[in-house]
Amino acid sequence: MKRKIKSLLLLVLASFIFSTLLTGCGRENAQKEGTQKKDTRKEKVVFANAEGPGYEVDLQNMVAKWIEERTGGAITFEHSIGGSLGGDKDVTEQIEKGILKIARTGGYPSSMYLAQWMPMNIPFLIESPDQVQKFINEFRDEINKEAAKHNLYILAWTMRSPRQITSNVPIYGPEDLKGLKIRLPEFPAWIDVWKKLGVIPTPMAFPEVYQALEKKVIDAQENPIPTIYSAKFQEVQKYLVLSNHMYWISDWAVNLDWFMSLPEEQREAIKEAFLELEKRSMELAPQYEEEILKILEEKMEVIKPDTKAIREAAMPAVKEAVNKYLRPEVRDWLVREGIIK
Repeated sequence: MKRKIKSLLLLVLASFIFSTLLTGCGRENAQKEGTQKKDTRKEKVVFANAEGPGYEVDLQNMVAKWIEERTGGAITFEHSIGGSLGGDKDVTEQIEKGILKIARTGGYPSSMYLAQWMPMNIPFLIESPDQVQKFINEFRDEINKEAAKHNLYILAWTMRSPRQITSNVPIYGPEDLKGLKIRLPEFPAWIDVWKKLGVIPTPMAFPEVYQALEKKVIDAQENPIPTIYSAKFQEVQKYLVLSNHMYWISDWAVNLDWFMSLPEEQREAIKEAFLELEKRSMELAPQYEEEILKILEEKMEVIKPDTKAIREAAMPAVKEAVNKYLRPEVRDWLVREGIIK
């Protein structure tokens, strides 16, 4: 009898252990299934850009397509272009707060939050796209550590055409800049250097520039050739002055919290797509510039000023800005590369 009871107890115990193991496995499988469901979630994201149709929007469409393909449609985009959500400053601040998740933020983060890292942020300093790419490749990780303090991650810095001046008065040399009322972004280093050349800087958001030129609130503005064309400044400006005063870039930023919440494979897909975009922009920027310059030559009077004289006139202010605004390791890099002496 005792043996029967003992056998029965052992059978009950074995059944209990077996059922417990099954329950545990079931929970584990449920957790795995839940994780898998989370990893394969689909999300439609607003992708903002203050620029209108043209080079920058073409890049946006290109990288969005790559991301949608590489994430298997897990991330898709709704595009907001032409400043409908504000200028670069507005868009950047919305990304910081998580209102927006991703955008082409123009040069705003690099010129405000990351200014100490950015030699491209100083007019008349950098002289070629190769110098830009070499710098970004060397300092990319350090720059993003700084960006993280603002809840941003910069996915890419794409090459833009050199910045040129459009004006309602002809500009041939440094003497023609004196008293010129020119729209500039709200970036301290830019304003400092241009002031030393005698211009009257007038900061304003990009979407406001066309109307300000039309109403003659300002005499001039400066931007890459594709931007000049897409913003239709040729309608309200007579002269295109090929000053080549800055080899500038566009920041493409994401909200860091959102980005880190994505599955690793999606983050890597997004990073790879934007790094490819960065490389492609080195090829595409001069092609776009050449094509659009031909169109603008029919609408505006193109001036090739004495860029050497203008650069020489600006150089004392440029060196002052380098010492005032850039980190020691960036200044050292400029010296090593022979960009400044």
